[in-house]
Amino acid sequence: MSRTALDLLEFGRLLDLVRGQTTCAPGRRAVESLAPSTDRALLDTAFTHIREAIAWLRAGGEMGFGSLADPDAWLHKLDAPAAVLSPAELLDAASLLDTATALRQTFKEDAAKFPLLSSRASSLADFRSLAAAIRRAILPN
Repeated sequence: MSRTALDLLEFGRLLDLVRGQTTCAPGRRAVESLAPSTDRALLDTAFTHIREAIAWLRAGGEMGFGSLADPDAWLHKLDAPAAVLSPAELLDAASLLDTATALRQTFKEDAAKFPLLSSRASSLADFRSLAAAIRRAILPN
């Protein structure tokens, strides 16, 4: 799409509105990566997911990402050989693992009502044992 079309459609303003609804840094980064598309199949799939997510949120659903620390720095640190995370980073990782596990379970229970979200959530591993191991090894303070 040409720059003038994006300006005419106020795409930047739309991104600002969507960014304002995010509750975590990865969500804000995801909004930044959004771009217009003319691929009808891709758009149909995206809008189907969006409709289901809106229904889930209207039913009182919550993702639980708002209180999570931004995992970007420690995730990049893990790319290095023999990487070591600090205790605080490990506790942040445990919180992220707990949230992922909770989402997986939530959507498993609501699979009939929200099949697309359930399908995505089912691809998450069950991280309970890893999160518990971190919490047993590191005191919160």
